[in-house]
Amino acid sequence: MKRDIEYQIDLLKKEEEKDGPLFTVWALNIDKANDEEFKYWYHLQLLKDEGLITQLGKSNHYRLTAKGHDALDLHRQGLIKRAIDEMGNVGLVALIEGAKALLKSSIGL
Repeated sequence: MKRDIEYQIDLLKKEEEKDGPLFTVWALNIDKANDEEFKYWYHLQLLKDEGLITQLGKSNHYRLTAKGHDALDLHRQGLIKRAIDEMGNVGLVALIEGAKALLKSSIGL
């Protein structure tokens, strides 16, 4: 399965919009998962790998990290989209770094 950056950002936005700081990811039976369930689980694992969400201990509770909130801030400013246009479909962390560079150059740093 290919990663889908827009889908990852949509997942981050969905979790940020919730009232509480935590969200729950129920165990996935990979043998019985449909395509949408597997896509959701897979992209959450990518967000976890990239440090944009974190799991609380060994529970099924997660939260956005500061890095996840920063990614959403950069997205709202249009900088993630600009980074995609310049860098292509690389990982979200690389796009965040590219977006930060674009922000710095736009303010003369």
